[in-house]
Amino acid sequence: MAFEDLQEKLVEQWQATSSRFLESSTGSQLAERYGNLPPTGQKAVIAGGLALVILIFLSIPWGWYSSSSDKVGLFEDNRRLIKDLFETQRNSGEVTGEARTLSQDSLISSIQGQLPTLRIPPDQIKSVQPYDNKASGRAIPGIPANLGQQGAEVRIGKLNLTQIVDVAHMLIATAPTAKLVGMDIQAASDDPRYFDVVYKIVAFSVPEPAAKAPPGSKRKSGPAARGGGDED
Repeated sequence: MAFEDLQEKLVEQWQATSSRFLESSTGSQLAERYGNLPPTGQKAVIAGGLALVILIFLSIPWGWYSSSSDKVGLFEDNRRLIKDLFETQRNSGEVTGEARTLSQDSLISSIQGQLPTLRIPPDQIKSVQPYDNKASGRAIPGIPANLGQQGAEVRIGKLNLTQIVDVAHMLIATAPTAKLVGMDIQAASDDPRYFDVVYKIVAFSVPEPAAKAPPGSKRKSGPAARGGGDED
């Protein structure tokens, strides 16, 4: 019943509005022009009016759809950003304090301990020695100057292509912060089927923050600090 009452009210309002419009000068002129049109012209006007009404009704849900699509896209971007932040936080939590302060000796010792797992004959391992990435001119742009860089240079002879890749993966996995900053490959002089490789691996570390002095531990100046003055 409520829907029928609403429908009747809408029809009454439409009739009242159309009557007022037709009674106006503009409405009477349009009605006169419409009456002077041929039947095909009148049908065209009616079709155009219906098309306009349909377009207006369709534009409303289309606007809602466009707005909802923009909001969904924004939601997906925010969700992706939050996911990346959580992943970054998880990865940073996996880097222990020991890894952040890895010394050069520890890095070299770890590499020497991992090389035998690749089943490379000892005579092919030429050397594992310290490497200074800052002094070599290979400084990576954007790396802060105070960031620790503990490096090692690994020289191995007569490797095949598979072994070259396996050694590189092993070196990167030596420490969570280790990066392969250089790799020089040359054909072996006595057997060009194999290669002599020089790996340059660097483990980056964040310097420990300076310890803050406890409150009240500042050194006092003045006579009291030098001896308290003359006694009576």
